[in-house]
Amino acid sequence: MVRLRAEAAIGPTGLHEEIAKRMVVHQDKLAVYQDFERQDFADSPRAATDACSTLS
Repeated sequence: MVRLRAEAAIGPTGLHEEIAKRMVVHQDKLAVYQDFERQDFADSPRAATDACSTLS
């Protein structure tokens, strides 16, 4: 928040580039989690009771 305020008060501080870099990192992490989801949950949705029975 301080950098955001400084950007508004004194002009460019490189915040835009930092945010862009962080967005790329987060998008990469999201892609990994989406791959996990596709691999682990590719089957049709199961009933909650079926899911619970596999845990016990």
